[in-house]
Amino acid sequence: MNIEKIMERFEGDSLDTLVGHTLDYLLEQPIYSMLDTSFVQKQILLTLRTVTQGEQTEIWAKEILDQLRTLTPEEVPKIDKELLEPIEEILSFPFALDEEICLKLMEHETIEEMMREVLTDTIEEFATKIKSITESATPSNVSKGFGAFKSLRDKALKSTPLGSITQLIEKQIQYKTQEHITKSIYSSIIKTASLLSAQKNRQKQGEFRLHVLSIFLDMPVSMILEQVDSFGTERFVRILSTFLSRLASNEAFQEGLTKALEQTMEMWGDKTLRSLLEESGMGEAWREDTQPLISNIARGFVQTSEFKSWLEELVQE
Repeated sequence: MNIEKIMERFEGDSLDTLVGHTLDYLLEQPIYSMLDTSFVQKQILLTLRTVTQGEQTEIWAKEILDQLRTLTPEEVPKIDKELLEPIEEILSFPFALDEEICLKLMEHETIEEMMREVLTDTIEEFATKIKSITESATPSNVSKGFGAFKSLRDKALKSTPLGSITQLIEKQIQYKTQEHITKSIYSSIIKTASLLSAQKNRQKQGEFRLHVLSIFLDMPVSMILEQVDSFGTERFVRILSTFLSRLASNEAFQEGLTKALEQTMEMWGDKTLRSLLEESGMGEAWREDTQPLISNIARGFVQTSEFKSWLEELVQE
């Protein structure tokens, strides 16, 4: 058969039939025979390095921000509920927290300083309120003369040993108050750690984690952009690029990636691509659009001069 005749067959249904047979053959091959774990690992690492070395990361980050800026300030970005369900399931699980770990988390200068400030302000506000109540209890109809006498008495009292004792008592009270606050902080931390790790509170903690997630998801675009602009797009891109670059160069990550790919291959075993498609529910539905597309690509390929030259050499041999 000469070349012209072969090319005529390709222009007919023969090429479509060939593509169909090729796809059937590939679908029946075990997945492990078509994928080399070393090659896949290198491609993943190459992609990470390419992203960090080029401008793609910056472009990607700016595209996300541009999409957010197209929304109205009060609008809330929408996330598909199907994507959130796995996260919600993890957050709502009643995890068992170790009391010692909780205590170590709480024993931090930041927590202690915030608790000190809250307790100090609360006690001082209470003391001020009591003082104002005591002062307001003085009869309002006392004569000015008597009031002047009272003021003179107070000044005189301060200059006496009794006045010194009063000032000493006030200082002692302030000292005791600060001492009580310090002890209260530590006891509060211990109590909080105990409550966090208590089995009876695990379900409530799961509900609280879901509450925190819902609050973040309900943040309006204006608030998100305010934080992003405050942090800086360039800084975000730089940190993300640095992280991906170090991740790609990390030996532990590379070893873990290799192990994960090998375990995936072992999990698939002798499964073929066809069986995986059937398990996923796709079956043969994809072929309706995909196979004609491949046929068109193949039809264009057989019309190239390179293919015709190869075919001529093949026929002559």
